[in-house]
Amino acid sequence: MAASRTTRLAGLPTAIVSAGGTGSYDISSAVHGITEIQAGSYALMDTDYAKLGLPFEHALSVLGTVISRPVPERCVADAGHKACTKDHGNPSVKGIAGASVVTLNDEHSTIAIPRDANRRINANSRSTSPP
Repeated sequence: MAASRTTRLAGLPTAIVSAGGTGSYDISSAVHGITEIQAGSYALMDTDYAKLGLPFEHALSVLGTVISRPVPERCVADAGHKACTKDHGNPSVKGIAGASVVTLNDEHSTIAIPRDANRRINANSRSTSPP
């Protein structure tokens, strides 16, 4: 806290000493003199922060529909980056162990899935690809 001490010695107000963020909230909160933590990502939790094992959960999910399954190890869903961001890594796939988003395009995503994953094309989609 040398900077805040120097500021105080110069006669400048230091009522607020702000530091840290979502990834270091626990460290910053233990430092004497810090009065504010700049954590904000915890409110929604992006996939990058989720990888850190922080004690926060995702606040939002996007439900996509499988519109194609061209091969057993891959499916295409109708939710792309217009539906979910890729600013801090691709979104995670909920409910399919071992699945991951490979590409996130405007209107669709390509998802790598385990060969034996029980996912079929939505019967209401216009895709003509086999399940």
